[in-house]
Amino acid sequence: MAAKSKAVKAKDAEKSRKSIDIADFFTTTREKEGVWIELKIEGIGIGIEVKALGPSAPEFIKASMKYAQNLDSFDKETDKAERRSKENDARTEFLTSIVVDLRTKKDFDFTIKGKPLKYSRENVREIFYESVEIRDAVWEAVSSPLTFMRTK
Repeated sequence: MAAKSKAVKAKDAEKSRKSIDIADFFTTTREKEGVWIELKIEGIGIGIEVKALGPSAPEFIKASMKYAQNLDSFDKETDKAERRSKENDARTEFLTSIVVDLRTKKDFDFTIKGKPLKYSRENVREIFYESVEIRDAVWEAVSSPLTFMRTK
């Protein structure tokens, strides 16, 4: 009986083993191609997704450098409110540079100022300027390497 028990345990152990493909943790290709990020406000999806590039993409690197230069250019004597405004502008421009597409869920007809919502840098910029929550959600997503890992 003990031998059968060991055999059963070995089969159960084999069944419970997880299969992991290490390539699921490779992010470079997905960063360069971009990934779709669902826009959420307070954890609730709003039916819009943006495709954003990650840190390995040349466009991301260029936008990061410009963002850093913008932050460095602020005068230390600038009052806090003005500085915060300039930082928000710089963040919006950075994110606008790395968002390369936009799509809506099929169940919804989104418009922006009465026109059907379609991808353009101007539309993305306007969304980020007008909704700090959306802009910050995208910022948070592109700041996390987990965003660019393959998920199943």
